[in-house]
Amino acid sequence: MPTLCAVIETFVASREPERATLARLDFWIEIRGVRELSAITPEDFDAALVRLSQRGRLVPRRGKETLPSGAPLAGSTFNCYISPLGSVYRCARRLRLLLRAYLLPVADAAAGSARCPRRWSRSLRACARRAGPPVGANPRVLQPKQQAFDP
Repeated sequence: MPTLCAVIETFVASREPERATLARLDFWIEIRGVRELSAITPEDFDAALVRLSQRGRLVPRRGKETLPSGAPLAGSTFNCYISPLGSVYRCARRLRLLLRAYLLPVADAAAGSARCPRRWSRSLRACARRAGPPVGANPRVLQPKQQAFDP
């Protein structure tokens, strides 16, 4: 079974990703590059995201190493790191390096469960129902169905 590093190199060779995507893929090579692709579990993936959040935001400097700024990362930054890794797994599946039935460790995080447990999303939906629809939204789409009243 190929390692994550080998599959990322294959992915980069088959496409020409942007420089930012290459930097994000380098992060995954540093963290989990030597492990086999099928041996990476969702727990390993979550641990890597925790390490990314502990690292925090970096300040780029021209011609020098980046420095940590001490500021936390935005939620969209996590998505920017998760998305290319999902593309790498899809590439591995397309090249038949993974079984078709293999469940990606990235899938749960892309759905938001890595940062927002399901019980939170249920409570957020309940709060949104109490608050009413957003301004300009179609109320028939967002409101729950009305029960028929039988006297």
